[in-house]
Amino acid sequence: AGAETTPSEKPSPSASPSATREGGPDLSLPKDVKIVADWDEPSGAEEAAVLRDARDFTIAFYRAITQQDARDPAYLSYTYPGGNARRITEKNVR
Repeated sequence: AGAETTPSEKPSPSASPSATREGGPDLSLPKDVKIVADWDEPSGAEEAAVLRDARDFTIAFYRAITQQDARDPAYLSYTYPGGNARRITEKNVR
């Protein structure tokens, strides 16, 4: 899970962070693709981590699509082998 941020530390909404955590996967997107996650940061660390992971999964999903690579390392880090999300993406990215 991630650390909580205070309102003064809250990052501005980002369309495509290069990595969400140090050592995390490359989540860069083409310049013409933007994903905006502009919700208020929850006060609980677990809730905040869940929202960050949901954002990162969405970015990784669109990265796989724009890269035309259902085996993109960022996407694979947010899905389970044999899971529905991975099967659907592999089918649609071909």
